[in-house]
Amino acid sequence: SGSGKEMRSLWEALGEIPDRRGAKGRQYALRPVLVLTLAAMLAGAYDLRAIFRWGRRLPKEALYLLGIKRAPCHAMYHYFFKALDVAAAERVLGAWALGEAAPGHVAIDGKRLRGSAAGGHDGSAGVHLLAAFATRLGAVIGQLRVAPEANEITTALALLKSLPLEGAIITGDAAFCQRVICQAIRDGGGDYLFTVKANQPRLMADIAIAFGDAFPPELIKALGGAAAAPVSATPPPDLERAETIDKGHGRLEVRRLALSREIVPHLQWPGAAQVCRIERTREIAGKKTSQEISYAITSLTRERAGPEHLLALARGHWSIENQLHYRRDVALGEDASRIRSGNAPQALAALRNTMLRLVDAMPGPLTAIRETFAKNRLDAIALVKQGFL
Repeated sequence: SGSGKEMRSLWEALGEIPDRRGAKGRQYALRPVLVLTLAAMLAGAYDLRAIFRWGRRLPKEALYLLGIKRAPCHAMYHYFFKALDVAAAERVLGAWALGEAAPGHVAIDGKRLRGSAAGGHDGSAGVHLLAAFATRLGAVIGQLRVAPEANEITTALALLKSLPLEGAIITGDAAFCQRVICQAIRDGGGDYLFTVKANQPRLMADIAIAFGDAFPPELIKALGGAAAAPVSATPPPDLERAETIDKGHGRLEVRRLALSREIVPHLQWPGAAQVCRIERTREIAGKKTSQEISYAITSLTRERAGPEHLLALARGHWSIENQLHYRRDVALGEDASRIRSGNAPQALAALRNTMLRLVDAMPGPLTAIRETFAKNRLDAIALVKQGFL
């Protein structure tokens, strides 16, 4: 296929990660250890002890492919990941996962690595990572650690600066609905669709009034006890709607999106083009069990995104939960991982993202791939080293 960049192997990409270790720590070069770790993960080894054991049984041909005489000892992995320049590794792995593809729809979302908390002794809640997930590719194209003293907003701005925003559509929950974030996305040539909640009380109130809704209790509280807005019986004149219905296992879920542009000039929000009201109703065995109403704001114009497209983007945002967080937790045992030292928790999370990108390029389910590579160590090393997508 196409250009040299697209045909770049994972081995070549890993060569771009700078080695910040002192001379004493360089018994093994970076690339062989990273490839060995990824191959072991493909074979179902998810903690450092399991990775060490898998590597210990490598045949001579696999060691030769890696350019090493023997596999590292258990302690070496701890030192290695503690010292790895994880920010540079994230950049390199994200760029490799994206290749030459346009990012398209990118969902940003935070996740805490529960197993990385120090057993509650120091009150720390574990490593908090912010990921940018390209939904069409099913790949993390950027990931940053949220420093304990920082917040998600400043980290999100840094993450967005590292991404190719031109033509991308960024989605996120209400935490990211901030003027500075929306402005940064527009400045980079991208678009946004963000949920609006009571952390932006004036914006939420204006959108609720536009759609004729009474203020919910959390908004009244955020506005300092202001009276609920008068409920209007007349919908905006430019109102458009879309609906999706999902049925299965005795459940019925209906999502309805209403769209308007009428109020946008009054909002004075960076890049805003349309506002939405999204209603989700769930029924189990014919009985309504829940109804949620949320609001959203987008820079996508009506020409570029009608109600059906925006409803699909809102639903697509949650693929980061199902395709990434759930798979890292359940299939790859991330929350059970007790690795805590230095950069190791984030480094291994980055490698899990890369491993899932490799898996998605292969036929068959993860369990079958795992069984194949648990037995065929040489194949696992060869596949990761090549690592074309």
